[in-house]
Amino acid sequence: MREDSRVNQVAQYMDEYGLDILGISEARKKEFGEDRVGDLTLLYSGNDHKHEAGVAFLLSKRAKQSLLDWKPVSDRIITARFDSRIRKISVIQCYAPTNQADLEKKEAFYNQLTATLRSVKKQDIVICIGDYNAQLGSDNQGIESWLGKHAIGQRTENGNMLIDFCCQNDFVIGGSIFPHKNCHKVTWVSPDRKTENQIDHVMIRRKWRHSLQDVRNKRGADVNSDHHLVVAKIHLKIARVQTRAKAPSKRYVITKLQDADNRRSFSVELHNRYHQLNVEDSTLETHWEHVKDTLQNCCQELMGYREQSKKEWMSRETWNKIAVRKSIKASLNAETDYHVKESLAYEYFLCESDIKRSLKKDKRSWADGISRRAQAAASTGNMKELYRAAKQLCSRPIVTKPIRGRDGHLLVTVKDQLSRWYEHFSGVFKAPDSSVESEAEESQALLNIDTRPPTKIEIARAM
Repeated sequence: MREDSRVNQVAQYMDEYGLDILGISEARKKEFGEDRVGDLTLLYSGNDHKHEAGVAFLLSKRAKQSLLDWKPVSDRIITARFDSRIRKISVIQCYAPTNQADLEKKEAFYNQLTATLRSVKKQDIVICIGDYNAQLGSDNQGIESWLGKHAIGQRTENGNMLIDFCCQNDFVIGGSIFPHKNCHKVTWVSPDRKTENQIDHVMIRRKWRHSLQDVRNKRGADVNSDHHLVVAKIHLKIARVQTRAKAPSKRYVITKLQDADNRRSFSVELHNRYHQLNVEDSTLETHWEHVKDTLQNCCQELMGYREQSKKEWMSRETWNKIAVRKSIKASLNAETDYHVKESLAYEYFLCESDIKRSLKKDKRSWADGISRRAQAAASTGNMKELYRAAKQLCSRPIVTKPIRGRDGHLLVTVKDQLSRWYEHFSGVFKAPDSSVESEAEESQALLNIDTRPPTKIEIARAM
């Protein structure tokens, strides 16, 4: 697999969901970045211009709140440190060279990975994840403490280097210790669907081995990639687990009450249902349950639930095509015959191309509709509608760019960033030296201008 294929797949995924990738490698003295769009935050380290290699963390809003620090080491390594109820968690994301790469390049990668690992605090829970391009095999004789017997494939040179790294740093390879079907262990599939390997791994310190409960792939993730999503289940909580209701929260379409007829019908229906309640002999809790059920049933029947938020410019036809693509993906994962898989893979490729064309068509139609609406508003003098249409077309997400110190290094902690802002504004608002001002004033030559009131002769001459 070419080194830039994964970055192209990530770039395509980010474009599909409206995310931007900022930042490039520190080794090449380019910019790193942190992009925040909606409830997702992307921490990226790589070369964004050449699309070669690159690693990233995509954090949810809750994970971003637990983020303490992150460091873009190179275009193949990035680290992030999170807070938890037990102790701090340090995660190292890697992208190792392929098995066909030069030995010097591989050794340089593992030397840099070892140096990064030594910089992590010893009391942290350390987890190493990523694409190591390493097949391990099931032979674990003599290394049972670090490698299980459930890995698949034939061990390669990259596999030996990864096992040596785990033995030296006391890491357990999670994908090799849990028994699953082979289809749930495969993490990469070749474009011709003939070769399947397990080259993406999740590793954890052997001290925290029992906190790792499961590692397997999720083949249903439809992101148009030759890699499967790898999911690890880690349980670190020692406090009492608080059970919550798992019912999804739904919201009613309260905008229907803006209409006078709907508001009147809702009021009458709710009034009639309340009068039918028999709460004379009931307790306070029973009374409340009857009132709540009556209100919820009335809202559900007359207002209904809101639909899930989707991109407003995507048509229903496009969503139907995406559903078809998802079903093809599921059939492709479940199929075992090679010829059928090859046919399904080609069908998936055609469906993906059709979806891209449909997305471009929908986006163009959506923009044309807003432009016509803005033109009509401008011709009638409706400035409010014109401003709304222009803002809808031209608005861009607010991007938080990284802050660098005076020496050019990236500042990733809040404390360092606030200190740099204080230093910057202290210089901006610093009062100038009074001695310099007096010298400048003395150096200026004063003009000989008559400032006396004008005479009558001068006024008459001017008139």
